[in-house]
Amino acid sequence: MSFQLHALSPARFAPLFDLTDKELMNAQATRMVVDTRPGFPCRVSLADAEIGETVILVNFQHQPADSPFQAAHAILVR
Repeated sequence: MSFQLHALSPARFAPLFDLTDKELMNAQATRMVVDTRPGFPCRVSLADAEIGETVILVNFQHQPADSPFQAAHAILVR
């Protein structure tokens, strides 16, 4: 089986960084400060975030198909 990894567009997530913590909570997301490396893989840069960086943990629907394969999962973006 072969597959390719593609980074997600930063434009889709950039507005999250302007939200307050309460607004993020309402959007089912949370702001975190990276405290270990590796361990915070960014799905935009496809690299681990550096210690001290701010990341957003958010649910992302990566398979929106109207089928049994529909899926979403928590991801980190920086």
